[in-house]
Amino acid sequence: MPVFEFKFVVREHNIMTEDFLQFAWRTLSFKLQVLKTRNQEIIRIITPGVHNRDQGPDFLDARIRIGKVEWNGQVEIHLHGDEWYRHGHHRDPLYNNVILHVVYEKGKDQARRLDGTPIPELVLGPLLDPDVKSRYENLQKQMDEIPCRHLLNTVPTGILYSWYEVLFRERLMRKADDFRRETTHKTTDLHEAYFLALAGHFGGILNGELFRTLFRDLPYSVIRKNADKPEVLEAILLGKAGLLRREDFEDPYEINLKQEWLYQQKKYNLASPPAISLRYMRMRPAGFPDLRLAQLAVFLHQYPDPGIFIHPESWKGLLKQKFIPSNYWKTRHRIGQAEKAHTHVRPGKDFLTLLLMNVLLPLAYFLKSAHGKPLISSEEWNFIRMLPPEKNRITRLFEQSGLKAGSATEAQAQIQLYKQYCLNKKCLNCAIGKYCIGGGDINRDYLMEG
Repeated sequence: MPVFEFKFVVREHNIMTEDFLQFAWRTLSFKLQVLKTRNQEIIRIITPGVHNRDQGPDFLDARIRIGKVEWNGQVEIHLHGDEWYRHGHHRDPLYNNVILHVVYEKGKDQARRLDGTPIPELVLGPLLDPDVKSRYENLQKQMDEIPCRHLLNTVPTGILYSWYEVLFRERLMRKADDFRRETTHKTTDLHEAYFLALAGHFGGILNGELFRTLFRDLPYSVIRKNADKPEVLEAILLGKAGLLRREDFEDPYEINLKQEWLYQQKKYNLASPPAISLRYMRMRPAGFPDLRLAQLAVFLHQYPDPGIFIHPESWKGLLKQKFIPSNYWKTRHRIGQAEKAHTHVRPGKDFLTLLLMNVLLPLAYFLKSAHGKPLISSEEWNFIRMLPPEKNRITRLFEQSGLKAGSATEAQAQIQLYKQYCLNKKCLNCAIGKYCIGGGDINRDYLMEG
């Protein structure tokens, strides 16, 4: 029986990325004293240019001396020289002002502009700072959820907390964009986007999307018309969620809820709930969907108008509210299932803080931007920074790594960092990652000489 031997060959540049080459060019992490084009003309970089994240060449307004001529223009970077043609740059007028083509490996043919003129080429691969390259590759090879976990304790606090503020704003803007996207739908206005966001939060991780699905066809006008009657709101929400289908309710409160739902359903021609099963497994009773919907009804009774949250006074008032539903829920977590009295009737302060951070602050940010108002004042920042941090798997992961979140803003920043950077290994776009990779000392003597 023949024996097959399998050999896996990993080429050195497999882990190399164009992002790293751009980083190396921007930070000059390569041997500056030996730069020559493929035609052996000497290159002197005066300024590497401004990194362009939009359409067109990678760097704009670079100043480079090639031979005896100083050029001012654009720089394009590729892993392989032939990518210039594969990407069609030779037919694109946007690339007519490229003065240098920087590549990791030389291609077969020299790059040319639309008019056929050749572009000087610099092969950067052999010139890269080996220390910087090694640190980058080590981060990319890491299997840890946080690739730089072993280096976090070396990051200066100034870099860390400045980056935290950027990350928090990024997350806030991303969540504000959720409201912007919702309100661009012809069938969704601000009030309905507000309602769906609230429903998603009250539903939690397991039932949030189900709540949004169940309530998407419930007009907010129905909520607004009954905002002064929390029991009616409770009947509508429980009924629309399919929790009032049973025929064997015995408690008078349960019977009244079902009768109210049937009346409101007929009055407003509301669609019957789809056959969706809400989730209870592996959930604490305080988070059961029945109780959360009763709490949501009280919240909508007290805050039917989303516009109030543009004012920071409402944020402080929110955390003082109790949102206690009817006495029926003092001995229930699920409708129709009586039990001993419990203390979960009202949502906890942690739940309300998360509601503020994940729904109401992004809503306020969206409203302020839409009305051309200052987005976050120093007073508002001070209030937000005083809120306690949430505790979840991600914040615990950073805490185990030596970075304990000290406030709600820091916790939100860690979530943004983990989800948008660590999981995708975007170390070169991360202030912490860039610090860990460093800029290298390869040109220290050269720069000191002149």
